[in-house]
Amino acid sequence: MSLLSLDEAKLQEELKAGKSLAEVAGVQGVVEDDVIALLVKQHEERLSEAVTAGKLTQEEADKRSEEMEAFVKNMVENKHQPKESTDEAEQK
Repeated sequence: MSLLSLDEAKLQEELKAGKSLAEVAGVQGVVEDDVIALLVKQHEERLSEAVTAGKLTQEEADKRSEEMEAFVKNMVENKHQPKESTDEAEQK
């Protein structure tokens, strides 16, 4: 993510350690709303490319982007929930 001074591996490490993306950004002095705006913009660009490539209609793209800001805000604010490994799931 271009707003953060972290490489992908370090960001993943922070998220797996139980921090939310908002917390990681905050430590670096980046405002949560800026993170959300960037992620929404990136999503909008991908939808636009999909429409141009004929993979989606404009109507489909519009429908997908209607709830995007709320989805991204939720994703940014929530902490990473690691998936259980097969071994852990079997032990339950």
